[in-house]
Amino acid sequence: MGAAGRAALAETVALLEQAGANGAEVGPLLDQYRRRLRQVESYVEAYRRCCWPVQSLADLKLAPSIC
Repeated sequence: MGAAGRAALAETVALLEQAGANGAEVGPLLDQYRRRLRQVESYVEAYRRCCWPVQSLADLKLAPSIC
């Protein structure tokens, strides 16, 4: 989910920036998609804290609500 969101939103932001550089009125839309990209980055960072390698049953943990 994080990788797909990053890829799609980064491409969208790049295209909107290009459109803006060519004179299109994309300010509010570009701001919205930049915000969404930051939200995906925050999600990935939060999710990463909740992952760890598991080699055996001894490695399993019940993740706390905040990991």
